[in-house]
Amino acid sequence: MQLTATEYPSKIISSNARSFDLRAALNNNHDAHPQHLIETALVHAERPVISTNFRPGSAALLHMVVTVAPDIPVIWVDTGLNSASTYRHIEKLTAAWRLNLQVFSAADLLPEDLKTAGGVSGLASVPAADEPEFERFVEKVKLEPFKRAFATLKPDVWFTGIRREQTAYRR
Repeated sequence: MQLTATEYPSKIISSNARSFDLRAALNNNHDAHPQHLIETALVHAERPVISTNFRPGSAALLHMVVTVAPDIPVIWVDTGLNSASTYRHIEKLTAAWRLNLQVFSAADLLPEDLKTAGGVSGLASVPAADEPEFERFVEKVKLEPFKRAFATLKPDVWFTGIRREQTAYRR
């Protein structure tokens, strides 16, 4: 689990009276129970958000956070390429946990942004990572909606399920 301060990676301004060094607090409590780390970050946050893809690891973190902060905005980028069972799962969790779900998706998918392989909902399949269209696809379908979510909600603390062992950058 990683808690990230947005805009200012080592510091968030969370109250009118003082700043709070989130990175130091987390580093000083690396052996703490995850729920304690979540509570610590939330105490100092004015506009926290959590993002999710609703996969098992992400859903576990989501449940821990909404247990402490039931009204926290939950950012989900809907690519439009999920299976029907995925959408049913999202509806079930949203209702059961009463999520404040904020759905962001590609504002204007154009035919040239997708391959025409007859994917879900008449959309296309994802271009292969080595194809020239892949980067534009990722920007249009995943990154642009996520950037718009952050521009809209302006979070000062972001809970996300990225794992530090996945890449050097995340570490």
